[in-house]
Amino acid sequence: MKNNNYNNALVLGMGVSGVAATKLLLGKKCSVVVVDRGDADSLRDKGEELVILGADVQLGVEDLSSLLLNDFDICVISPGIASDDIWLDALKQKQIKIISELELGASYLQLPMVAVTGSNGKSTFVKLCGDMFAQNGVNAVLAGNYGKPLCEVAMEQDAYDWAVVEVSSFQLEYVVDFHPDIAVVINVEPDHLDRHGNMENYIGVKSRIFDCMLGDNLALVHDEVLDKVRECSAGKPLWKSFGCHQAADYHYCSGGVEYNDLTTGAVASYSLKGTTFDNEITGLTAAAVFAVSEYLKLDRDKFRGALVEFESLPHRVEMVGEHQGVMFVDDSKATNIAALIGALKMMKKPVRLIVGGQLKEKDISKPQEFFGDRVVAVYCIGESGEMFYEEWESLIKCYMCGDLKKAIDQAWKDSEPGEVILLAPGCASFDQFCNYKERGMQFQEVVHGIMGLNV
Repeated sequence: MKNNNYNNALVLGMGVSGVAATKLLLGKKCSVVVVDRGDADSLRDKGEELVILGADVQLGVEDLSSLLLNDFDICVISPGIASDDIWLDALKQKQIKIISELELGASYLQLPMVAVTGSNGKSTFVKLCGDMFAQNGVNAVLAGNYGKPLCEVAMEQDAYDWAVVEVSSFQLEYVVDFHPDIAVVINVEPDHLDRHGNMENYIGVKSRIFDCMLGDNLALVHDEVLDKVRECSAGKPLWKSFGCHQAADYHYCSGGVEYNDLTTGAVASYSLKGTTFDNEITGLTAAAVFAVSEYLKLDRDKFRGALVEFESLPHRVEMVGEHQGVMFVDDSKATNIAALIGALKMMKKPVRLIVGGQLKEKDISKPQEFFGDRVVAVYCIGESGEMFYEEWESLIKCYMCGDLKKAIDQAWKDSEPGEVILLAPGCASFDQFCNYKERGMQFQEVVHGIMGLNV
């Protein structure tokens, strides 16, 4: 990574990434001004800590005009700040260099790095990759959107051997020299189009993860978007693909991953049987992590240990419990239609589906292929609940429930032994909840009440 020494920095946003960026810059003897539009008690508490460390903290700021009279040589922005924000217009007019916290952290990072981006499944990839490293005795830190901000990792990197980093499209909007040793696009489905405008732009932003890669750096891409990603990227790495098609370098097929053995050149198979990855959704994640393991020449038997011992992440097709023959599954993290479909594909029993929330896309027709086959009824919630109801009620039994508790209660009342009540909203949660975690926790609390458990 290119290591820049900055003298005077502006940090926009005092969330987790903004605080980490500020601390890293202060540690590099840089003068830092931190700005946030908010002025809550929690921000004041964080601000006091940063002031003690030497930062100039300014809360409740809307207009940057007076601040930009200073001679800033860098601005680090929070991923929550949209590319059309008036703050960024002001910065661009002053020709101040804008970077993401990810870019800043990477510029000081000396560790080898695996970076993954995509629409769905990034966190599962990061966790499985971290488990793979651990099984091989490699101390890998999980970072980015999954774990610690990369700036924080840069400050304590002597404790680690590798970094495994989850990267969002928001972070990739403002990277310059970001250069992972291994980069992965796990998939690209319609998501965040309210910010990126269309799929072409979205794929273009995701492809930036490869722009500075060269030579024997591994670029691993889902085969369905490989051609588009290569067209968008300026990098020239070692391109490899994974997917469900035989043409992919590492392809999932029922029971395992098929690939060309790097030693013998012959087609070989690696078993996923007996693991939670033996399905067409998480099987693709396993294929991608296996490709990384092969590239690094790690122990295949130890990779098996990572697969077998893997513990699913909260709110990601998480089995909450079973009561009177009915299973309850929490996939609150399914915040787009593609993730909703992925959850349905993993269900082996008839599903009573809870959908709705803050919709990110316009086309909600794709799940209809599961109606009558896998989905027996739909329970609609949130601001998009009426949209789902109106489009689907002529095709399948639908209920307008409004809120999550009513949806769970109605689904439980209707359910029969051998069915699954699945929360896979296909939408963001911000219309009724702080985040998908809060939505998932409410689902689990209501389910535990039905089961008679203490919560």
